[in-house]
Amino acid sequence: MVNVGTSRLQNDSEMVKIIIGKLIDKADISVRPIISCFDSFQTRTVNIQRLSQFTVVLLGSCAEFLGISLSDNNGYKLFTKTSLVNRIYLGLMALMPAKCGECGENYVNEYDPDTPPFFHCFRCFKGAHPCERNRVLHQTLSALDTPSGFVWLCDTCHVFVDPIEPRKQRSRHTSGT
Repeated sequence: MVNVGTSRLQNDSEMVKIIIGKLIDKADISVRPIISCFDSFQTRTVNIQRLSQFTVVLLGSCAEFLGISLSDNNGYKLFTKTSLVNRIYLGLMALMPAKCGECGENYVNEYDPDTPPFFHCFRCFKGAHPCERNRVLHQTLSALDTPSGFVWLCDTCHVFVDPIEPRKQRSRHTSGT
């Protein structure tokens, strides 16, 4: 008998190893130790502590590799070391496996894809799954040309920030009373 929970964890673990391996292969030698110390199965706190041991210069190189802008249009620096470490953590987490909140399918965003995701999560920067529902939403919003913009949250962040708790379903159990 196969334990489904263990099997899924092993599959996720193998997928994460492949993703990290591909990133390391594409990264400059100076960035590889930063990517190597990241472990998506550890807590955010543990990863932040690990990433914080690197210098701002190396973290900047890693941010550039991940496509994170280090300055605004006027050339002003956007990050302190602490905020840069947090942003790199989120950048790496955005490349890890996730479940689409629209179609329920598991997916992984590629590093430097040919076609960028329709949306990026406002909170964690994860790219949207390229499913039909997200494609239609993207087309609809693009046609509206809304000047105020649009905020998209991935399924994990939506659950995290949603103030309304799901309603508990009634038990279908009938007791003798």
